[in-house]
Amino acid sequence: MHCPQGQTRPHELYRRWPSKRHLVAYSVLSEMGENPAADTGSLRDDSRRRSGRYCTHSQDRWAGARGAVADMAQDTELADIMRQQVLAARRESMREAFARAKARCEIRDDLQMEVMLDMLTGPFYFRALFWHAPMSRA
Repeated sequence: MHCPQGQTRPHELYRRWPSKRHLVAYSVLSEMGENPAADTGSLRDDSRRRSGRYCTHSQDRWAGARGAVADMAQDTELADIMRQQVLAARRESMREAFARAKARCEIRDDLQMEVMLDMLTGPFYFRALFWHAPMSRA
């Protein structure tokens, strides 16, 4: 089978990714970036930079995320892969940003980290999934 230049045969994809699920997780991760929490020296600036990354994705690029979430609802293995390979790394990166902020006395010691992480990312995912309003830095 001959593929036009720049296209990959299906069996070549599976040399790098063992399944379609892994390929989906990789494509989402590569779109979103592996490490979203920059170390700018300030939690506020770290958060602004992270938010800016979400806002730079067009609605078309977020359409892939909607498809992945729909697939995750039907496929527990894909959901596990996405949580482990995409979401866990991003949440850990933000935990590190909060740990740096705590060391600089920018945040309280009793901050409920997991709730805060959900509150920071939830609005982006909500807008990406339901398109009820555009994503913008404002």
